[in-house]
Amino acid sequence: MIPLQPRPLPPADPSLHLQAVGALPGTAESWTTQGAELAKEGQDEVEAARERQANEAAAERVEGKVQSAWGMLTGDQDSLNKGNVKAETAKWKGAAAEGTVPVPSAERVKGKVERCVPVLVSMLQAGSPLRCGAAR
Repeated sequence: MIPLQPRPLPPADPSLHLQAVGALPGTAESWTTQGAELAKEGQDEVEAARERQANEAAAERVEGKVQSAWGMLTGDQDSLNKGNVKAETAKWKGAAAEGTVPVPSAERVKGKVERCVPVLVSMLQAGSPLRCGAAR
C-alpha cells in the first residue's frame, strides 16, 4: 500500500464561491435583489448627504454675506474680511456638494488684481518683504 500525500489546494477565488452559492436554486435571484436594494439605499444616502451639505453651505454663505455687509456698514474691516472669507468658503463647500468647481467671472478676477497691484507696488517700494498668507 502506498501512503497518500495530501496535495495543497490552489488559492481559492472568492468569486467562484459566490457564483457557486448564487447558482443554488432560490438564492441567485434573492442575492441579486438584495444587492440592488443595498445599492439603491447607498445611493439615496449619498444624495441625502450631498443635499444636506449644499443646504449647510447655502446657510453659511448667507451668514458670511450678512457679516460682510455689517462690516461694510460699520466700517469694521475685520468683520468685512471674515464675512467675505466665510462666504467664499461656503461657496466652495456648496460646489463640492454638487460636484463642480466655482469659476469666478472675468470681472471679479480683474477687480481682485486691480486691488492687489497697488498694494504690492507700495510694498515693493517700501522694501517690505512679500509674504503669501501672512497675518497683518
